[in-house]
Amino acid sequence: DITEVLSYKPATPGQRRTRFSDNTDTGYVERKRARLAVAAATASASASGTGAGVARSSRVPPSASAPQQPAGLNKEAVLRALEADDNAEGDGAKVDGDDADASKPSKADSVSGMRLLMLQLEKRAARNAELRVKYSDNPEKFMESEVELHSALQELHTLPTVPAAYPVLCELPVLDTLLQLVLHENTDISIAVIDLIEEMTDTDVLAENPDDTEQLIAKLMDAQLVMMLVQNLDRLDETIKEEADGVHSSFGIIENLCEARPDCLEQMASKQGLLACLLKRIGKRGFSPNKLYASELLAILLQSSEPNRLLLGELKGVDILLNQLAHYKRQDPADSEERELMENLFNYGADNALKFVDILGLRTIFPVFMRPPKPKKSGFSVQEIEEHLCSILHNLLRHCANSPTHKTRILAKFVENDHAKMERLAELHFKWRDSVKAADRRLLAERRQPELWNASTEEELEEEVYLR
Repeated sequence: DITEVLSYKPATPGQRRTRFSDNTDTGYVERKRARLAVAAATASASASGTGAGVARSSRVPPSASAPQQPAGLNKEAVLRALEADDNAEGDGAKVDGDDADASKPSKADSVSGMRLLMLQLEKRAARNAELRVKYSDNPEKFMESEVELHSALQELHTLPTVPAAYPVLCELPVLDTLLQLVLHENTDISIAVIDLIEEMTDTDVLAENPDDTEQLIAKLMDAQLVMMLVQNLDRLDETIKEEADGVHSSFGIIENLCEARPDCLEQMASKQGLLACLLKRIGKRGFSPNKLYASELLAILLQSSEPNRLLLGELKGVDILLNQLAHYKRQDPADSEERELMENLFNYGADNALKFVDILGLRTIFPVFMRPPKPKKSGFSVQEIEEHLCSILHNLLRHCANSPTHKTRILAKFVENDHAKMERLAELHFKWRDSVKAADRRLLAERRQPELWNASTEEELEEEVYLR
């Protein structure tokens, strides 16, 4: 109902959404490895019938046992490699990540330590890709390499603490490898990469280290990372917590890129399919934190870009938003987060107001404004209709303030027929002024009768008076 959309006056925004991608559960990694391990059991069963195809990971049952964690790097070998790197003796001091008796690098907080972790990731990614092609019909053969690849990604999560290593990341082929892994057949690998990129592009890291991070952002934009994330979202199942976290992290990357490159908002929205993706998610029934996040990203795309607002209309986005708001005609938001979602949808009212004027909506509301219909048994009273209409006109003028053409069309209505609508507006003003004065006199008289109030203090009394 366009009347209720334009007349709604939201309260102050609720609290910022709660990011749930940060997992503090100590058993999370073990469960993740267990999920990777089950690929052999389920994928081989499906591959045995066809003898072809690339297996994807499956969910692990409670009884599944996780494989042994892959060993890390030999500490002494790492130290020797770091010394060689620091002495500029070359970058060839590589470490064998498959050494069964190895341990993790001990200088992961240095640029040279990051280089070793990058090379380790590159090696394991290449090994996994090779085994997946060679044994596409036998997941048991590449299962262990998948676990090792996932482990390498987890070790690289220290990279955002060393922004000075970002230029090294851009110089090596590791960045291209990471982008390819976003669309990895195994969604667990894909989500691990997305989590890593979200941390790498954190706005605090970018703001504190602009020189080191500028090249990374440029490369991510050139690679059309947003389009890759949009494509990847379609295969993630939000009924599974880990994949819902992956969707949330994907939105986190997009938000970081929007803040880092506001000049690319129109490209993201149209050419990379972001606006259509957000509308699709907002249009789903029910509430979720990811739906709230999508509404916030939509606001970022629309608030400072006229082409994006026009694209919203072309994609029938206004209809989608109105359908979502219709849910709240009969049911209030369940909590503060859902209320924030509702307010985000209402805040797109500027576009709705312009569209309402364009589709000749003024011809509909002004006849009712001049002569409200008789109330029905189950409908609104005349007073409620008058209040709603005045609220609609107020919001139309407010949202059309930056569009002289639309604002003039509204004001011109009050000049027609020898200012008849102005007389009607003045009539309503005096009517409500008298009503307010009568209510004030009644409240003043009631305040002199303490037995009519439940308040025990003056402060509580003032609150009760205000609520009445």
